[in-house]
Amino acid sequence: MARLDGVYGQRWQCEMVHSVIKRKFGDRVRSRRRLLQLREVLVKGLVYNIHRWVVVCFVWYEVVCVSSRYLCNRA
Repeated sequence: MARLDGVYGQRWQCEMVHSVIKRKFGDRVRSRRRLLQLREVLVKGLVYNIHRWVVVCFVWYEVVCVSSRYLCNRA
């Protein structure tokens, strides 16, 4: 059990991602066929990852580019 303590301690990250995906994209899979259900879940995960990437890039741009431009023009 001691070996799993570090892994289990990170479970909250997985639960958080599942919660965000369910809130943003719905908690139901609408497809009936198994292959299409899998595809729908994969697309939801892909869209979530793209959304996170865009948000991180936007925050980076705001912090690094806009803030540094403001600080340089201020002096």
